[in-house]
Amino acid sequence: MAAFIAGAFVASPELRAYAAGTVTSADIVDGEVKSVDIGNGEVTSQDLAASAVTNSKIATDAKSTSKIGPGAVTNSDIGGSAVTTGKIKDGQVMSADIAQDAVGAREIQSQTAINSHTDSKIAGIPSGGLTNAQFQTLKCNSGINRARVDLSGCDLRGVDLSGANLRNANFSGANLNGANLRNANFNGANLNGADFLGASFSGADLSSIDLRNTKLGNTNLSNANLSYDNINGVNFTAADLTGATFTGCTGTPTGIPLGGAPLPIC
Repeated sequence: MAAFIAGAFVASPELRAYAAGTVTSADIVDGEVKSVDIGNGEVTSQDLAASAVTNSKIATDAKSTSKIGPGAVTNSDIGGSAVTTGKIKDGQVMSADIAQDAVGAREIQSQTAINSHTDSKIAGIPSGGLTNAQFQTLKCNSGINRARVDLSGCDLRGVDLSGANLRNANFSGANLNGANLRNANFNGANLNGADFLGASFSGADLSSIDLRNTKLGNTNLSNANLSYDNINGVNFTAADLTGATFTGCTGTPTGIPLGGAPLPIC
């Protein structure tokens, strides 16, 4: 209550105002100020000193997505190595949360992250996958597709994918000039429009593939398995077909293989 003392009006403590800067954190009893005491929008980032709010100041589960405005948290707000897999709940990061083309080969650091089709986090990656060194050499436009290894449109010139498991992979429109593909498994892969000029498929499994629009000139196909492939119109000019298998193939190829060897007859 207010009172008059010797002709003066004196406000009670609850009505008394304080000069700017006279109330500090030391004047506030722990727990006295709650969210209901602060008007909506009264406290902004400009009101908080640098590093004033730390994890120890924030109660467990006090932070939720509803408390964070769109675009409020950017890379500059997150310290290096601040976000690890241990900080992310299972199922929290979905494809819809990742911007288009945001994840490329260079963002994938561990083979175990993409190694197996049984991995519930990245479904559909063929068992065996690719090695770290193999992935780090890829320069792709399309990134990784959940349904399969999608390397369509990639610039893979000179890449070493020897021995890699690439079953049912999508290489449509990719450039693999001079690539080392020895003993790789391409069974059922999509090679439509892919360019393999000068590549080596020695000992590779290329079975059950439609090769009609695939460029295989000057390739090493020695001891490769091309069984049950459609090779109609495929140009094998200067290709090494020594020991290659064409069991059950269809179509009529063209060109003159290395050393004048005969073209396969389906």
